[in-house]
Amino acid sequence: MRACHRVARSVLRRPRRPVPLPAADLNLNQAVTKLNATGQRSGDLLPYAVESLRRAERLDRAAEEVRKRLRQ
Repeated sequence: MRACHRVARSVLRRPRRPVPLPAADLNLNQAVTKLNATGQRSGDLLPYAVESLRRAERLDRAAEEVRKRLRQ
């Protein structure tokens, strides 16, 4: 096993601390809460949703890259 793989696996096995959510994700939660409470969506719901999806896709790409490198 290559040294970089040992390091990556070691890092991935460590206990994880909760990571604070970025402001866009918190704002998305607030916008969805408002939608659920009132039945009306605020004007910022869609931009926050788009940003959250963009970040999730970016994380998925990074995870896939890590997976590929660990299998090399």
